[in-house]
Amino acid sequence: DENRNSSAANGNSALKDRGVVEEEIPSWRPLKRILAKVRAPTPEIEANKASHGIKPGTDISEETKKRQAEYEAMVRNFEAKEKMKEKKQAQMREMREKRIEECKRIWIDTDLLACWEQRKTTKKTQELIFKGIPPRIRTKAWPVILGNKLQLTSELFDIYVAQARRMQEMQGQEIGKEGSLKVIELDLPRTFPALSFFQPDGPMHAQLRQVLEAYVSYRPDIGYVQGMSFLASMLLLVMDTFDSFKCLANLLNRPFFMGFFRMDMDHIDKFVDLFEHLLSIHLPNLYSYLTNHGISAHIYAMDWVLTLFSKTLSLDTTSRLWDNIFYEGEIFLLRTGLALLSLNEEELLGCQYDNAMLLLTHFPDHDEEELFNTIKTIPLNTKTDKKLEEYLNTLS
Repeated sequence: DENRNSSAANGNSALKDRGVVEEEIPSWRPLKRILAKVRAPTPEIEANKASHGIKPGTDISEETKKRQAEYEAMVRNFEAKEKMKEKKQAQMREMREKRIEECKRIWIDTDLLACWEQRKTTKKTQELIFKGIPPRIRTKAWPVILGNKLQLTSELFDIYVAQARRMQEMQGQEIGKEGSLKVIELDLPRTFPALSFFQPDGPMHAQLRQVLEAYVSYRPDIGYVQGMSFLASMLLLVMDTFDSFKCLANLLNRPFFMGFFRMDMDHIDKFVDLFEHLLSIHLPNLYSYLTNHGISAHIYAMDWVLTLFSKTLSLDTTSRLWDNIFYEGEIFLLRTGLALLSLNEEELLGCQYDNAMLLLTHFPDHDEEELFNTIKTIPLNTKTDKKLEEYLNTLS
């Protein structure tokens, strides 16, 4: 009885604190009396409110409404930003399509490829390629721009494909790096995994394997190097199997790329030294940050070269970069690397080591025009930079 009286007294006290007089609730409404006691704002409840930033005495239902209103405002704000983003993307797509159509008309009207050797060095040609070669024109343009100094033919390609098959059957008798043929099949599923074309059951899997195996057969001294599959697959998205092989072989035959795919460390060190020199000039704060954290360009720039940014950027942006790298050479590759770092400088400067490393190897998807406008602001001139001139002379 004493316990019962004590509980009743505590309940009555809680009711009074809440401004509810016990006599107002009839004895035949026991449930209402219990609820009134449970809802009474005890000291513990008031303390809990305070810990969540709610003023003591505030009605919980009012606070819930306030929080709900704040949440709904956040959702509206997010949706508004998403709509703005979608609108901007739609505008950029429209501008891109307009630019491509305009460039396509110029390429066709001027018949530029028919007189490429005479007009390839003109300022108009340079400006036209900077804007990007229209996708349908690339099929013919890339083989012309890259040329065929190696004089490769479709007959030779068939011979190299057949030779690669024989090599795979002659295990233990490989010459040079022919043994790297085994790595190709393992590497293909990792090449643009989001694109079903190159997966084992994809329509272009066999073509990609053919191009890479033919190259190993053609250059057993180099063999297969990780990164080649990205180059070959990008080419296959634009042209047929033989032209892809021909372009890949002629591209890798350029001294700059040959040094990387041979894994010539002296050649790679010279490139890294030059890139960090350019970084110290164009982005001195970022250069100091990366140097102080022990982050060398060896770590992040190797992938840029071996895949020509195809693992880092969208297919459309990468294709436009390739237009210019094929045309202008390693100079444009250097400018692209500096532009990407410039666009991500602010975020990198606020990163810890691990996050900086992640960002340097997995850049966010930048808008194509934003990237190319940034590249425009980074001219590299051999007349004013002796180190750049000396490096390029080693490649000629």
